[in-house]
Amino acid sequence: MTKGKACRRCEYGWTGPRCTVDALPACRARDGSVDSCVVRKVLDCECVRQCLAAGAFPLHMREPFQAPLCTVPAPSGPPSFYGWSLNAAGGFTAGAATAVGKSSRPRLQFSPARQRQHDVDYEGSMCFNNCSFPRGACLRGGCACKPRYHGAGCAFPKDHLPRDGLAQDAAFFGSSLRVYVYDLPPVVTGRRSWASDWDRQQLFWTAQRFVSALLADRATLTADPEGAHLYVVPYAATNMEGLTQYYEHLRDYISAEQPFFRRRGGKDHVWLCSADHGGDIMQGIRGVRSGIVLAHYFKGVYVARLAPQPVVLAPYLLGATDAAREIYPSWARDLSSSSPERFAEASGREDARRTTTFFFAGNLLLADKVGTYSEGVRQALWHHHHNRSGFKVVSQSATYKSDYLTSQFCAAPLGEGWGIRLTWAIAHGCIPVLFASEVRRFWSGPHTRAGVGGPEGRVSSGLHPVPELFYDEFSVVVEKVYATPIDSER
Repeated sequence: MTKGKACRRCEYGWTGPRCTVDALPACRARDGSVDSCVVRKVLDCECVRQCLAAGAFPLHMREPFQAPLCTVPAPSGPPSFYGWSLNAAGGFTAGAATAVGKSSRPRLQFSPARQRQHDVDYEGSMCFNNCSFPRGACLRGGCACKPRYHGAGCAFPKDHLPRDGLAQDAAFFGSSLRVYVYDLPPVVTGRRSWASDWDRQQLFWTAQRFVSALLADRATLTADPEGAHLYVVPYAATNMEGLTQYYEHLRDYISAEQPFFRRRGGKDHVWLCSADHGGDIMQGIRGVRSGIVLAHYFKGVYVARLAPQPVVLAPYLLGATDAAREIYPSWARDLSSSSPERFAEASGREDARRTTTFFFAGNLLLADKVGTYSEGVRQALWHHHHNRSGFKVVSQSATYKSDYLTSQFCAAPLGEGWGIRLTWAIAHGCIPVLFASEVRRFWSGPHTRAGVGGPEGRVSSGLHPVPELFYDEFSVVVEKVYATPIDSER
């Protein structure tokens, strides 16, 4: 992107005003196609050098991860393998040739081929709103927009171009909040997927859902970075190797290539993270902690003293809406009836179905004797209640869904953060039981309008107003565009 202006997004590996400069010629196959710089295979040494020069995330280019290799073509026969590393200046350095044979593969631990498909699925999730198809196409985790469109997710038509003028214009600041979403080159933002990205319930895709919803909010979104009040960095990481380094990588690129970060030292930038303990990790990253952090998990009494305040996002869960739709329509009809007989009949049916008093299934980690995991809550539940009549406290259940449907109370203790069980309990009509903790919960705070199955259900932010940097206004935007996982699913 040209500094301060929106421009056409080039396809992966191409740069320049007209996208005619090939930044990765050594990475291209004979047909002109190119793999991602973070693909799980050993790349040509010159390709590695070009990827690093183009701004790729070095830590996720390592293959094998613990001892990265690259290849140099030989005049005849197989290529030679070389170890590589980064020098003190961050540049590429190739070491001595390394023998790589069948006997060395177990020791080197190359990535399984099946993980490449997980990477492709993750890349697709980063093409927000499917690139507003047919406005654009998803290529290597970024949107290649047609000439008539531009911006993250191809959200803007060509005639919606940035205006001229300064963001400090008094008349502009008198209008509503304007949020700009960065659209950075996928070479820079690309990373490998990890186990949390592969979660079937898409718990760790909350950031992608939020960004897609934000890009559809025409009242808040702006194509003009010069006139924006806040800047969203939409590239989220989860439980993975190099979590902290990934955000440092993005911060360094944005601060070097965009003038807006330096304008207020990052205080007007918004970051997203779905990792366990993600909020706390983000608060430890210089430049990131200065801005607004959206995450599932923040812990500690110090959170109340943070400025700006964090935003706690309820995790998205694939299937929660369908579960709620199966249960609540009949309840809403019967329990809202003015007929005492009909109400009593519906209540009786529900009581008859809820035959289990208390239910919990999940990681118990009984070997943790000091209670580090779950603050000892899950271990205590098992110790005191797993043999009680009417109580089901187990590490896993083959009847997980029906357990929620047939239990009166469902435990929603923290593990490494607050997450799926609170949402599942509400979706299945089971009364959630929470436990006191220093962890800040979603759906708690001054902006709460938690609900089930209707447009009134929103995510709480817990922000305090800092008018000059629009933190409180942004909390309202979060509530407006990101409904609870129970009513936001499409």
